[in-house]
Amino acid sequence: GLAADSQALIFANTTKEALAIARHPAVEALGVKPLHSDMPQSQRDWLLNSFRGRRIRFLVTTDLLSRGIDLPGLQYVVLFRPPEDPTGYIHRAGRTGRAGDGGEVVTLYDKGDWPKMQKIMEATKQNFENSSLPTEEELRSHAYAA
Repeated sequence: GLAADSQALIFANTTKEALAIARHPAVEALGVKPLHSDMPQSQRDWLLNSFRGRRIRFLVTTDLLSRGIDLPGLQYVVLFRPPEDPTGYIHRAGRTGRAGDGGEVVTLYDKGDWPKMQKIMEATKQNFENSSLPTEEELRSHAYAA
């Protein structure tokens, strides 16, 4: 399960998708906050600083945070769907595991996304471990155990 102080950066492909994820009742209950380009810069700065200061555990964002942002100690990156191209994956995944720290990247995809996943695996020269989605009960037990 997730440690009580672990954090995750969740990537969506669009602002609309990021907002839909953040507003989902199960996700909202975990305190997930959206961060996207339609927000005023001051609000984005506050959210990012709160995340860095570990006052926020989960941020859902777009490619706005995929480059040029250092998030020391970030344990998890979750891609709600694979990006359109492998470069997007590399930049998103690169937010974790920096400076020799460990990290995990989880990419959610369906059968229609498989061609994108194949391109990502070819570009990164990696084979990914496939898993089924956890049940709602498993998600709740992990979230509240932390």
